[in-house]
Amino acid sequence: MCKTCKAAFWLSILCTSSILLVSCASIPPIDACDLIVLDMPHGGRRIAVEPDGSGTYTYGALPAFGTFPAGTFVFEELYHDLRAVVERRPRETGEASGTVQFLTDPGSSGELFFVYDRDLLVDLLNTAFASRMEPTYEWQIEAVRRLNELWLAEAENP
Repeated sequence: MCKTCKAAFWLSILCTSSILLVSCASIPPIDACDLIVLDMPHGGRRIAVEPDGSGTYTYGALPAFGTFPAGTFVFEELYHDLRAVVERRPRETGEASGTVQFLTDPGSSGELFFVYDRDLLVDLLNTAFASRMEPTYEWQIEAVRRLNELWLAEAENP
């Protein structure tokens, strides 16, 4: 299975998985982490980042996905930044801006952690989208066009 298809498969699993919130002690070590998934559930934008910095972006339950190339993110930095954000969550939590998952193996749903740093989430989502690649196959073009429209609308009205 290609990396893009694997990431899309993982995202589909995550859309239907149950939510489990646990302590930071259960975040896997970086060498065991195969995928980082960021989600802004109030809008539906979601990205999955592979260790080489590439990944996929989706919107809500839309079956289409877009891709961004290797090097878009530095996986180690992303891991450490998000882990730090999760570990320093505020005492008065209020409403979370989104979630992050650190996945360790194909098909796993992993623990889900709330993220309260909205600016960081929006910046990461926008970075992925700004680096997006054109669809590879003819059958993807229309679906990705609609996906991109939804992302742009959400970015303008977060």
